[in-house]
Amino acid sequence: MLRVKWGKTYKPDEWIQLEKLYNEMMESYDIQSAGHIDTLKMICKTSLKANQLLDMGDVDGA
Repeated sequence: MLRVKWGKTYKPDEWIQLEKLYNEMMESYDIQSAGHIDTLKMICKTSLKANQLLDMGDVDGA
């Protein structure tokens, strides 16, 4: 299910991180429309990638 939601290019541990942030954001904000949900997914993916780059010391990439 997470593979379908987030895509094949992510690893299982990344799916869990994405889903955790997604659920936290859904609880924190009034997200109802399909556009809001799509934007939230993009925010989650961007956050994951930025954090990965920062962890590797790639500040410019982040």
